[in-house]
Amino acid sequence: MTLLQSFVKFLEAKGYGISGQNIYVYRVPNSKKTETEVLWLIPTGGYPSSTNKTGEMIKSYQILIYFRSNNARKVDTVLNDLEQTLNCSQCVDLEGFELVGIRATQLPADQDLDSENRMVGSINCQLEVYKSCES
Repeated sequence: MTLLQSFVKFLEAKGYGISGQNIYVYRVPNSKKTETEVLWLIPTGGYPSSTNKTGEMIKSYQILIYFRSNNARKVDTVLNDLEQTLNCSQCVDLEGFELVGIRATQLPADQDLDSENRMVGSINCQLEVYKSCES
C-alpha cells in the first residue's frame, strides 16, 4: 500500500468521504459528474531524509489537500477541523507506515475558478514516515 492510499483510508475512517465518490486523487472529474463538496489530494513523492545501515529510511512527503463547497463557512470549518486533526500526530494512523512527524497548514480559501458560486480551500500537509524493509 502506498502512503497516498493509506492517507485516503485514514480520511475515510475519519468520515471525510469515500474514495471515488467525494475523495479523489490528483484531480476531480468534471463538475457535472461529481458531488458539489469534494476533497482531492495532490501528493509529491517522498524523498529520503535519513537512512539506516539496514536500508530502512525515513521519507518526507507533501500532500496538498483541496476541499470545495458552495458554502464558504463549510470550507473553512472542514479544513480547520482536518488541519487540527492532522496536527495531532496521535490522531493520524497510516496503515503500513509509522508516522515520525506531521505538520499541516490551512491556506487561504478563494472562489473556485470553475464556478463563481463555489469556494475552494486547501491544506499543505507535510509528513515524515518510517517504513521498515519487512512492510
